[in-house]
Amino acid sequence: MTTALIEINDSGVDVSIDGARVACSPGYAVLDGSELLIGEAAQTHARLLPRWTNTRFWQQLDTSPLATPSSHIRHHADLVLQHLEVIWQSLPVPADEAVLAIPGDYSTDQLSLLLGIIKEARIPVVGLVDTALVAAVGQPHQQCLYLDIHLHRITLSHLTIDGNIRRSSTRTVIETGLFTLWDRWANIIASQLIQTSRYDPMHKADSEQLLFDRIPGWIAQRDSLPDQAFRLEHDGVHHGISVSDNLLLNACSNVYPAVIQAVRALTKGSGARLLVSHRFNGFPGLTDSLALLRDISVERLAADVVSRGMSRHLDRLRSDQNQVAYITSLSMGNANDADDATTAASLVAAPTANIQRSVSHVLLGSHAWPIGTVLNLTGVNGEQLIEDRQHPKCTIYPRGQQTFVEAGAEGVMLNQQQIHGQVRVSPGDTITLDGQSLTLISSG
Repeated sequence: MTTALIEINDSGVDVSIDGARVACSPGYAVLDGSELLIGEAAQTHARLLPRWTNTRFWQQLDTSPLATPSSHIRHHADLVLQHLEVIWQSLPVPADEAVLAIPGDYSTDQLSLLLGIIKEARIPVVGLVDTALVAAVGQPHQQCLYLDIHLHRITLSHLTIDGNIRRSSTRTVIETGLFTLWDRWANIIASQLIQTSRYDPMHKADSEQLLFDRIPGWIAQRDSLPDQAFRLEHDGVHHGISVSDNLLLNACSNVYPAVIQAVRALTKGSGARLLVSHRFNGFPGLTDSLALLRDISVERLAADVVSRGMSRHLDRLRSDQNQVAYITSLSMGNANDADDATTAASLVAAPTANIQRSVSHVLLGSHAWPIGTVLNLTGVNGEQLIEDRQHPKCTIYPRGQQTFVEAGAEGVMLNQQQIHGQVRVSPGDTITLDGQSLTLISSG
């Protein structure tokens, strides 16, 4: 059984198989008319086509209409679906199942919608787990904080450890993320290049794109470079400058104070441990700023800490594909202990119930159809649902906080089982009508 371990972070969706990272796809989309670029292909065109670039679809996962939709891409959920499909279909090693690590600030509505998207993408996901939880599992401290950065925000998760490890909360520290910092650092570097060589990489779109392509890797590896110089080659000409920490630190002037304040607000007493994501590698002045946190130990995490935590507790993260659990608590016992695994299984019952929301839409292909007061279906034509109030084959309707489907003809299937009469349904369930799969989702 080959399991893909997928960490959702819009700066790069990481996929690991058998202990090795096999993919890292950034949450970029470029929608140019009917043509869609997604992931790395989109990131390398973001400065060439800035007006058609979207980098917020993972953070703002919903079904609200886009400002410039196409016939197939109508909202952020469509972009997430396309991104997941590209990632899954491009894996160099086929996987039989997947477990996803999810940011702790996702709402229950977003989790429900994500489950529906996963079903539509035909990804055999058997478990969802909180990212901070698996990053911190194994820590001996009674109180841990996990600091992470995304494209447009920095998050801080609070975990308590008392025989079990639980992620108790996740908050947004500041709505400044890698996207903004890369932009600030690019402008600092461009100014230095202009001063030293009169070369302006921002003058042309292609050289600007090269600059932005180079910055993420350079920042992350800066501490290991012998001279920390920034080098750029364009049109056969090599450009290089030395950029001081003080200059780069200007880009973080509003970030570090917010982080320090947020950590202090969440810690009680002494002995807490702050776990810092590898995505902060190379950040100028971060170590000195975190040293201001007295009585709090700081640990920089390796890039594979989340995948290792998922792998170690994989048996306890698995659940039935028809009712995937979202795990925010784990036992701290031996991961191979049978009794411990039973304890872990009981802990996921409440989080699972929390994400069972009322169905609001039917997802067909890239389009979500609202149910409203009632949706009477008689067939499917391509990506169009055919409605007929007089002779429906399938009727979907809400009743209070619950949603029901009623079969009006033979051959209507729910989760691959033929149904007769009225059946209660939940987000993530799949109806088969005319041989087409319709996924039930909740948009909140």
